[in-house]
Amino acid sequence: MDHQDFQIGTEFMTERGRWRCTDVGTRSIAAIRLDLDHDPSWYSGPPYGIVEHVFDEDDLESLELAAGERTFDDSGKARLITIGLSAFDRIRAVDCTVIFARDMAAMRRFYEDVLGFHLYRELSPKWIEYLVGGNTLALATPTLTAADAPTPDGSASLQLAFKVSVADVDACATELGSKGWPLLSPPTNQSFGHRTLFFRDPDGNLLEIYAEI
Repeated sequence: MDHQDFQIGTEFMTERGRWRCTDVGTRSIAAIRLDLDHDPSWYSGPPYGIVEHVFDEDDLESLELAAGERTFDDSGKARLITIGLSAFDRIRAVDCTVIFARDMAAMRRFYEDVLGFHLYRELSPKWIEYLVGGNTLALATPTLTAADAPTPDGSASLQLAFKVSVADVDACATELGSKGWPLLSPPTNQSFGHRTLFFRDPDGNLLEIYAEI
């Protein structure tokens, strides 16, 4: 295997059994050995309850990608236990959130002028992207789902939650007010430990600004 073949969660084989990648360095990887099938909680981390081993560039050449279906007992060698794994177990993050916009012009004005999101790229008039932290937020005109019944006006089809500091929850509320944007709920300390602010975008989607308190 090559270094580029690894990401966190990639499972691979050595003569000692099955391993799971837990970190990818510049020229090496770290991994834990999957030999505790009787107690999978040991695999939860970081931090991990078992030792992470480092494999350098020379080691990587001898490693083999593990099959999607596990057929090894708790020694990692004997083919006694079959535990089915889904290809979807490889998913590690939400890369892009897409909002289907009924009124693209109004939605762009809101996200760019009211919320102040900076345009990342415009792939077409029907697909606009913003970078929000490390994630992509896209506005799109439906194509594959164009025949779907639209969400009724005033009904939320999704909720977006943006995390900020406690002081910034109130600052966001003040700025929305200065721009004449209505609030559903003003800054409020919730019993579950969040200070929250709720409002809608032009399509009726629910937006939340929150901080942990």
